[in-house]
Amino acid sequence: MVRFQPDGWLEALLRPIIMMDPSGGIYFEGMAPDWRFGLFVGVLVLATLMRRRPATMPFAARQLVLGLTATLYLWVFAIGNGRYYMAGLLLIGPLLVLAWRSLPGTASIRYTLLAGFVLVQYLVMAPSYKPNQWGLAEWTEGRAVDLEPSALREQPAVFITSTAISYSILVPQFHPQSRWANVVGQRDIVPAMREYKPLLEMLRGPMPKFAVMPMPARPESADNQPTPLIRQVYGDLLRPFGLTLPARACTPLRSLVAPGPPAASPLKGVGRGFWICALDYSESLRLADSQVPVAPARVAEAFKRVEQRCPRFFPPGSSNDRVSDRLIVRHYTSDMRLMVDDEGQVLFKYFRAVNPTPLGHLEQVLRGEFELPCDKPPGRYLPPWIPH
Repeated sequence: MVRFQPDGWLEALLRPIIMMDPSGGIYFEGMAPDWRFGLFVGVLVLATLMRRRPATMPFAARQLVLGLTATLYLWVFAIGNGRYYMAGLLLIGPLLVLAWRSLPGTASIRYTLLAGFVLVQYLVMAPSYKPNQWGLAEWTEGRAVDLEPSALREQPAVFITSTAISYSILVPQFHPQSRWANVVGQRDIVPAMREYKPLLEMLRGPMPKFAVMPMPARPESADNQPTPLIRQVYGDLLRPFGLTLPARACTPLRSLVAPGPPAASPLKGVGRGFWICALDYSESLRLADSQVPVAPARVAEAFKRVEQRCPRFFPPGSSNDRVSDRLIVRHYTSDMRLMVDDEGQVLFKYFRAVNPTPLGHLEQVLRGEFELPCDKPPGRYLPPWIPH
């Protein structure tokens, strides 16, 4: 995933300064400007200039600075995602205070400066900070998903999810010999993938099979069962794998954790949960490898031309196709989508871009007559020195 990786050496080297930008998508999906790294660099430079000699810091602190610098750039080039750099994000605060101690001046001036650091960081974060904005439930202690007791949790079974979020947090709450698979989500499992054969072996096995379907806090149906529309949607997703939802009642498993966000809730104590619905597997209903819709040869060749031109954002072999009458979409692990519509227009879209960008007609792409901004596709972060 290149979502947070810099687009060039200068952007990478200046990452401590770029993190001060209030734009979203720099090292976190949202807006999380962090001035501490930039202030740390500034304080070290200022201390050196004002003392006319290297700033005095304890040897252990200098070791920490070197370690932080090395891990910072290793992180930036490897992935750049803030959730994988929590140690550095926690360490930079104390190191900034250590650097501040090396500044000359009276105590009142220095403490005023330190208070200014705190105030600046607060002011840049306050407009974009919202507590629990990503939370699906209010959780303070104990298990994050505390399901009500059920016999289904005590027997080995195969559980199938088909959602963008796999809900893998549920796995420890069921029998340890149960098997789990998320067949449709951020990436659909298709015959070309190495996961497909183990999936078939699991579905052909003797264990009972169940669909795991998220249940809203306030179900639409009075009998606390999935509505016909919900059944139809999940049935359409699971049918290519030979799975069907029989007309049997599902078992609702409520979570004992109250729904969130915390400030919302007339539904305190009700909780969300999951429907556990029995599945039938039929080898005759499963789409054979030859029946799985694939892009026509000319479209596949056009996609290949784009992948050869820009493998960083269109990495070959990292995608799967969704084929319909009006649109063929190839979704890459780099958060990029490549599309051909029913009129033969080829387009691409980065997930943060507002609209798709046209590349040209299918014939033009096949001839190589297209321009592709591989260095900075629309939707990627633009540093201040690049014209917006």
